[in-house]
Amino acid sequence: MLLNVLSDPQALDAVQGKHDIPLVFISWLVALAASYAGLDIIKLVRKVSSSLWRGIWLFAGASAMGLGVWSMHFIGMHAYQLDFPVTHAPVVTLLSILPAILGSLSALVVLSRHTPSHRTLLLAGAGLGAGIGAMHYSGMAAMRMPAELYHSLNLFLISLLVAVALGMASVYVYRLCQHEWGLQRSKRCAFIAALCVSIAVSGMHYVAMQAAWFAPDASVLIPSISSHSHSQWLIYLIGVAAVLTALLTLVATGVQRRLHASQRHEYMTQTRLLEVISALQDSVVLLDDRARVRLCNAAFERLVGINAEHLVGTSISHITYAQDNQTLNRHIRQALDESGVWSGMISALRANGKAFPAWLSVSRVNYADSDDRDYVALISDRSEEQQAQQRIRYLAYHDMLTELPNRRALQERLADVSNAEKSVHKRAFLALLDIDRFKLLNDSLGQDIGDELLRQLSRRLQNWVEVGLYAARLDGNEFALVGEFSSVENSSAQGEVYSLLERVLTSLTADYELQSHTYPCKLNVGVLIFNPFKREGSAPLFKRADLALLLAKRLRDGQPQFFREEQERELEERLIMERELRIAIDHDQLCLYLQPQVN
Repeated sequence: MLLNVLSDPQALDAVQGKHDIPLVFISWLVALAASYAGLDIIKLVRKVSSSLWRGIWLFAGASAMGLGVWSMHFIGMHAYQLDFPVTHAPVVTLLSILPAILGSLSALVVLSRHTPSHRTLLLAGAGLGAGIGAMHYSGMAAMRMPAELYHSLNLFLISLLVAVALGMASVYVYRLCQHEWGLQRSKRCAFIAALCVSIAVSGMHYVAMQAAWFAPDASVLIPSISSHSHSQWLIYLIGVAAVLTALLTLVATGVQRRLHASQRHEYMTQTRLLEVISALQDSVVLLDDRARVRLCNAAFERLVGINAEHLVGTSISHITYAQDNQTLNRHIRQALDESGVWSGMISALRANGKAFPAWLSVSRVNYADSDDRDYVALISDRSEEQQAQQRIRYLAYHDMLTELPNRRALQERLADVSNAEKSVHKRAFLALLDIDRFKLLNDSLGQDIGDELLRQLSRRLQNWVEVGLYAARLDGNEFALVGEFSSVENSSAQGEVYSLLERVLTSLTADYELQSHTYPCKLNVGVLIFNPFKREGSAPLFKRADLALLLAKRLRDGQPQFFREEQERELEERLIMERELRIAIDHDQLCLYLQPQVN
């Protein structure tokens, strides 16, 4: 194709045609629709993993976009009305679509990438503009008419500049919109970029037509009827074909996108389900109806020390996951056959053989679309929970300062002693120990010294726990000892307890070293000997032992004082007298009687 440059149109009597405005508008709409259809494929292409399908969809989008650009040029050429008939060479006209497709393909390939460089974007925009320009001027070379075609050099160069510049702008507009809004608004990005492409195509075309001049051949007789009326049907046919192609491309893209989204959703659902199961800290196992492993997570692999590839297909009876798992499996199978669910605490086994407490729950899985039945098992490690419960129980039943059992633990110990039906011991004793003048020690040397005395005394009491006694700290400076013995007679029982307590007191009253202070500790001891089989409860026992301790505090001789029934009667009589006196005072029932004495 040779380019005839015209410097002075008047010299050759060159003429120009006029544009049919409705057809100009139609040509622009065709270019817009086709460009949008081509650019809308980019979102789909990014989601396709197969390189073959990526290439197919890119070529389909470039074809739809190139056909639209070519259709815009073809309709625009027929919208250009000259005073002489114009025809087009079919082969050259059809071949002119190739530059448009190639230019569109270069732009789509670059825009389908995730992070194209600026140089690549510029080259893609230049390729799109060059394809539009090559398509236009090769299409004009296909014109057959009784005239010579010339071009104004300045407008010719401007048309190419418009095509390349607006092509680059279209590529950058799409990329910027995509960067700002992401793929969630890809349709809006495609429409804005398609608007720029359609303006580039139309702008280049109509600037180029302004650069075209036609010098009629004077030797040829020009018919009076324009060829425009004869090609009207061809214009609409090509325009409708281009629009239908764009619509079909959009429909195909939408259908493929929905199919891809559905497949991806199904894949992501399965993948995420597996990832969720794998992320669980509890062991999860899916078993078939024959108790064979179908699926398990990483926690179960770590538990049994076997890889999942070797576990799948293995019967659960061949996997040692708990102590006495064969008996456990039979109980679980029986429960599943009856109710479809089983749960309970088990002693699970780690891969190294170490047992730990775990909660096992097994449930039947019934599928809506199948008669198959599976079973899902969940093993939860309860070691930390059990340790926490043990710690809570320890805090509830022990004194934090001395780490001895507290009053609540002592009450339960007394209940255990009373409930021991087959015990060989016939008698038991409860001794309450009170540190004499402990408040004076606290006030003079400080509470830290007092706490140290309590801790050291507690450690000495712990030595007597090893010989069968039960020691506890009740509160403040008061401790307790509980023991059992086989004597039946009260006199022999009292002597046996007295002898034992003497040895205990000898160890407890030895001097204490309290931060460079030597302290000779003295204890007041009240003792109750009782029959554990009477099951009187702990309250009466404490009450009687306290009475003996009160006597020891009053005497302060360091000797154990045993409870006597007279003490309880004296206390009751005293309480009754105090109550009656208070009532008499409140009701003014006291009277004063004088008895005269005569000497």
